[in-house]
Order: sequence, then C-alpha cells, then structure tokens
Amino acid sequence: MSTAVKSLKSIIRWKGVSTSHKLQVIWNLFFDHFGNVELDSSNFDSGPIVVNHYLQQSLQLIAAPTIPITVLIVDHEAGSGISGVISTFANRLAAELLSLGVDVTVSTIPLLGYDVVHHMIYRSATPIKNALTTSMVTHIDTPRKLKTLGWQLSHGVVGICMSDHTKQMVISALGQLDAKVEIVVPPPIQTGNRRRVRLAFVSNLYSDGRKREESFLTVLNSLDTRWISVDLMGRGLEDFARQLEDIGVTVRLSTFFDISIYQQILETSDAFVYFGHDEGAMSILDAVSSGIPVIVPDIGFHKYLQDENVIRFKTELELFTAIDDLVNKHKRLSELISGYTWQSYAQRHIDIWIRYLNKTR
Repeated sequence: MSTAVKSLKSIIRWKGVSTSHKLQVIWNLFFDHFGNVELDSSNFDSGPIVVNHYLQQSLQLIAAPTIPITVLIVDHEAGSGISGVISTFANRLAAELLSLGVDVTVSTIPLLGYDVVHHMIYRSATPIKNALTTSMVTHIDTPRKLKTLGWQLSHGVVGICMSDHTKQMVISALGQLDAKVEIVVPPPIQTGNRRRVRLAFVSNLYSDGRKREESFLTVLNSLDTRWISVDLMGRGLEDFARQLEDIGVTVRLSTFFDISIYQQILETSDAFVYFGHDEGAMSILDAVSSGIPVIVPDIGFHKYLQDENVIRFKTELELFTAIDDLVNKHKRLSELISGYTWQSYAQRHIDIWIRYLNKTR
C-alpha cells in the first residue's frame, strides 16, 4: 500500500473529528506544497473525482520515508464543536506530520496504542501508559494553571512551550530545574499571504503628462514590484494602470471619484503618492489628516507639511529612495519569521518525540 493511500486512510480513521476537519487537513497538505491548481471546467461534473485525483497525486509526490512512530493528536476544541486556533494548529501539524511520513491520527479524546499522545491544550494532558505524553504549553497566567502544569510535568508529561521566555518562567515558578520542558516556536497561521505595500494615487491624469507619471513608472520599474500595489482613482488613468500592471504592480482602478471607495483607500493605504509639479493634491491633505504617510514633490502647500512621515522629493532618485525605503521596511518585517514554517514546526516536534522515546526504549 502506498504512503499516499496510508495517509488518506489515516485521516479517514481519525476519531471524533468531523468530515470538514478531515478535509481541511487534506486541503492544507495539498495547498501548502502545490498552491492553487486550476481545474479544467469540463471536469466540473465529476468534481470530486478530479479533486481526489489531484489530492492523491499530491500525497504521492510528497511522500517521505515513514518515520517509525505513531502519533495521536488530541484536539479537545474540535470535540466541543469549536473550530478555532487550537483546531487550526492541530490540523496544520497533522498535515505536515503526514507529509513527513509520520503515522498520525487526530482525536477529540486520548486513546491507547500510540507511541506519542500530543495534547493541543496542556490542561487536559494526563499521562498515558506505555506512551510519551506531550502537550502544547501557553498562557500560564494564573496560579491554578501553573499548579495543573506542575502536576503534569512531575508525572511524566513533557511540556512544549512556544518560547524560551515561557519555559524559563515555568521552571522558575515551579522550582523544577529538571522539568521536562521544550521549546517549539509557532509559525504564522496564514502562510504565503504576502501583503504588498499599498500606495495610493488619487488624481486625474492628462494627455500632456503634466502630472509627471512617467517618473513614477520609471522608479517602480527599478524596484521589486512583487511587493507593490497601487490604488488609483481619477479620470484618464486607464493607460497608466495598464503600464503599471505590465511591470508587475497590482492595481486597483476606479475611473471616477467614489467617496466610499476613497474612504476604503484612506483606511488601507500604507502611503499616498503624488508627482505633479503644481500646487499639490488635495488627496495628500486628506491622507495626512488620516495619519497616512505621504511621498510628494517639494512644491506648493506640501512645503507646509513638516513631519518625518511627509517625505518630499526634488529628484527622481529621491522618489526612488523614498519608495524603496518603504518597501524594504515592509519586506524586512514580513521576512522576520520566514524561517518559522509549519514543516519546521512539525519536524521540531518529531525531533523532541524521538529523543524522549529513545530514552525509554
């Protein structure tokens, strides 16, 4: 029997978990490794067959050598009819363990017959005979929670904290220097949803080029446009929007002034930009009034806007520097935890489980 079929059968036999939860795990497993797949619309009548074909294919392609441990993930949240953060963690962890070749089952209650029983909520963790019992430890913020955790750790449960800060706090508060406490830093729940820097330009354009939009195109074409989106609102913007899209910028265009859309732009933009060498743009004043940074020519009433979040430029190079700094700041923050993935999260759990199991075998 192939690893793919074993994985599917493993998901199907999960105890006390709804079909929607099982499908979510398969879906996470599939899309984490392959992204979105466009299905031929001619096959929609046999949609389940087509989808199952792709899911089966994905499991076969990512099949890894089987790791010789059996793992039970206990998700009490799913058993209570709630589908929140804890269940999301359980599903994502299970999906990655499957992809790494671990025989994993998700249940709403502890069961016998597994090498590892891992609780997604520490407060329900009780030792299981002939099994390694571990639990995710977080939010130890009351004496009662600390007492519960202390009893568990003293009876063989291994606590897995989200940070060294929590680990040291637990050890210090319990006075158990030899407490079995490990660390696995969690990944973001939503991965792969890179948010672009959102610039906004609200003004009309004219055939004589008086707004100097060509300088903006030249600057953006020299930047990593995968990180840039632009909201445009005004007349005469259609060709400008197409030119932006041609260089990889994501564009949202409104060819007329709509107050409700304008309000949305003000609420979601990272910066407003303007590049015409005239008096200035009223949209810039609206942006400043809303607390939004602006990048503007050093002309007209822009000169009265004295603040570090008002970046005035005189040359194309200064415009480039202003936008480049904004994009790089955004990229650095986004990439700060790029190494924290669901696969590394699962692998770290595997490493901990194997290490403790080897001590008892």
